[in-house]
Amino acid sequence: MAKILILSCKGGGGHMSAAAAIQSCLEEHEVEVVDFLGDTLAPVDFFRWFSFGKIAAQDFYNFLLRINAKRLTNLLYHGGWFLFWLQRKFIKKALKNLFEEKTPDLVISVIPMINGPIAGEAQKKNVPFLLIPTDLDLRSFTAGLNKSNNMMTWLGLGFMDNRITSFVSYEVISPSKLQWIGFPIRAPFTAVHDKNKLLSLFQIPPGKSVILLIMGATGSTSLISYMKALSLVRNLKLHILVCLGRSSAIASRIKAISMPPGISYTLLDSSANISQAMAVSDLCISKPGSVTFCETIYSSLPVFLDATGPILIWEAFNLGFVRRNGNGRVITAYEQVPRLVAKFFTDGQWRSKLEENVRTLEKKVFSHHLPPLINKIVGQQK
Repeated sequence: MAKILILSCKGGGGHMSAAAAIQSCLEEHEVEVVDFLGDTLAPVDFFRWFSFGKIAAQDFYNFLLRINAKRLTNLLYHGGWFLFWLQRKFIKKALKNLFEEKTPDLVISVIPMINGPIAGEAQKKNVPFLLIPTDLDLRSFTAGLNKSNNMMTWLGLGFMDNRITSFVSYEVISPSKLQWIGFPIRAPFTAVHDKNKLLSLFQIPPGKSVILLIMGATGSTSLISYMKALSLVRNLKLHILVCLGRSSAIASRIKAISMPPGISYTLLDSSANISQAMAVSDLCISKPGSVTFCETIYSSLPVFLDATGPILIWEAFNLGFVRRNGNGRVITAYEQVPRLVAKFFTDGQWRSKLEENVRTLEKKVFSHHLPPLINKIVGQQK
């Protein structure tokens, strides 16, 4: 049994979701998850200073996501690089203290921006380091890795796609340490579900097609705009599963939208089982966040990705990915929603093509491939 330390954060929902996915398939090991950005780096969190400890940087980031303020979120992202550079000495010291306190046999990171310092400290402690990105665009995860700190570093890829691997320099990560293990999603997303039971569980009226509307774990006010757009769909029998995430306050605004007779909906809070919601759905409308996007891929669910406004820097790659692989479409204006939804449910040939593309997109099951890689990495150190 190995002691494994996972460095995560609570910005958005993808990092903690990935950490949970890793932890769930490593039960034979002693695994601990640390909110490195929120807890370990709390003493140098400027947002905590200015708010007298009431608001953390992650809280502000999540707030910006909820109000759909993507331009400000991108500015915060750029500012984050500068702040981490200012705090580089404290970060190195915090990592040193954390490694000495936890004495891990392996360190795993699912967070961006500071993997250079993590790799450097792991190398000093002779501890292997496995980087598992939660974005398909790897640049914010591999930034800071270089020849001087990469001897103990491994990289676990979600997809073996030429455009994804182009972000990786073999001078920094040797091919032998670049491993295709699948995207870090939880096992239920690859399980076989009984759709009839799920129809009953979600109380979906018979004879209706199902759309999953989800804008990430934090939720977003864009849910309101999408529900207004879907209210314009005519002559279709639809049921919409609306995932509010942590934006439950917008429920009343959604309820105020007048929907046509053929369209019903259910509001789901943050406790909803998203793997079941995807399994019962025919189509997903989602923000282009990598974790939710990849969950649709593993659920073989066609997806329409939201690009109605500014795009988060690290999510832009996913729009090109869906266009190239044909497992969905990109929505650039809310006015497109009624037409695209109608086309999906009335044009059987087009729908079948999208379903085939997502079903046949080559993917590996994370929970099958991570454990042997962990055993290989840890075994090499003994």
